[in-house]
Amino acid sequence: MKRQLLIDQNIRFPHLKFAEDKQFFIDVLIHCPTISTTKKVIYFFNRLDENDNSLTSKTTVMEETDANIQVINYVKQKICRKTRRK
Repeated sequence: MKRQLLIDQNIRFPHLKFAEDKQFFIDVLIHCPTISTTKKVIYFFNRLDENDNSLTSKTTVMEETDANIQVINYVKQKICRKTRRK
């Protein structure tokens, strides 16, 4: 993504303990004028048990669920606002 898109649309990572990337990328996708895809692997997710300092390893299932619900509600709100404008 272009940095200018983030600046122009004031897109920032939200202050969540979990799922902040989901909400961030929803904002990016909503505001992108174009999107392209690839079949190449461009992202590796590595959650190692040795990383005890990671916030993800300190997050309970209930906290993760609450964060995911917050993101779902955020997306629903965005969609409702967008459809009202049309």
